[in-house]
Amino acid sequence: MTQAASSPPTPAAATETELGYLSHDGTTQIRALLWEPAAVAAVVAGSAAAAAAATPIAAAADATAAADAAATAATPIAAPADAIATATTTPIAATATSSAVPCGIVQIAHGMAEHIERYRPFARFLAQNGFVVCGNDHLGHGKSVGNTSDWGHLPAKTGKDILIADVRQLHDLIAARYPTQTPYILFGHSMGSFIVRCYAAWHGKGLAAAIVCGTGQQPLALSRAGHALAVLLGMLHGETHRSTFVDSMGVGGYAKAYPKARTPLDWLSYDEANVDAYIEDPACGFMFSTGGYAALTALMAEVVTNQCARAIPINLPLLFIAGADDLVGAKGTGVQRAANQLRAVGHSKLTVKLYPAMRHEILLETKHQQVFNDIRDWLQEVL
Repeated sequence: MTQAASSPPTPAAATETELGYLSHDGTTQIRALLWEPAAVAAVVAGSAAAAAAATPIAAAADATAAADAAATAATPIAAPADAIATATTTPIAATATSSAVPCGIVQIAHGMAEHIERYRPFARFLAQNGFVVCGNDHLGHGKSVGNTSDWGHLPAKTGKDILIADVRQLHDLIAARYPTQTPYILFGHSMGSFIVRCYAAWHGKGLAAAIVCGTGQQPLALSRAGHALAVLLGMLHGETHRSTFVDSMGVGGYAKAYPKARTPLDWLSYDEANVDAYIEDPACGFMFSTGGYAALTALMAEVVTNQCARAIPINLPLLFIAGADDLVGAKGTGVQRAANQLRAVGHSKLTVKLYPAMRHEILLETKHQQVFNDIRDWLQEVL
């Protein structure tokens, strides 16, 4: 007797919370998003409530002062107060049920001229598979600006360090919510991939794995020349100046590879709907300032050095993924060069996967589910 095919299991529910904290530029409020499996979010909220109930009355004044200090470091934006009391939340107890303990924490560093909300489908997928996911809008991006005229601007001298420090601060805030043994993974796409590579060299001992998506390996001399030009133009015209010439040498130059393309941004994706959505999104596609390009080229110059490669912990599992037709990674050759540099200094826990018929934004291509599944499977294997 034949049996009816069983229906696939319903994905676990996930919650989304918006967070805020002060950037290392000293003035800008950084916006971030946190996705949690519903069971995990419930336990975190319950732990916070229990901790609040157990606070001695005599310590109320001290607790109020501590809460005020915590609010300065991690302010919730349009979210319930108990949903993001990051600095004061009691971590999930190690004895919590397995469904209430995350498989790991995946922090996303997004790319240039975009924002963290574009990663919502990917984040929800991971959360439905038991992972906590978080990510911030980098300085000069998304809602991490004082005004939309600030989109694409970073300080020329300190921009690189601020990007990494802001990612580090979110790491510290989120890690404090969960058991100390919870694996922490950093994922970065495009500009975010350079942030991840640099972060892994600076703070890699605190990571369980890293995923480098849509990266490149531009020649050091080229990045240094671009940096010098951006700094010079910033000195002449101001760091907020937008130079079409500098942009044409950067991301603006990718359109030249497809002279008969439907749009100048077809290099992003084969999926026309994704390209159109990017074009129509006012928080995407803005031109970087000379200060922004100075920060970006400083980041790109650092990650291609042997010093950076050697500083990444030798036993850190690394996954390099990219579209086989991605121009940022020179259609795979740049990705392989970056991986080979790491292998040359002793990294053996390194996997490279190039996806045929995909361009730069593999998380948003038509067959993105294959990429999602591969990332989940790799994480489950190495953690």
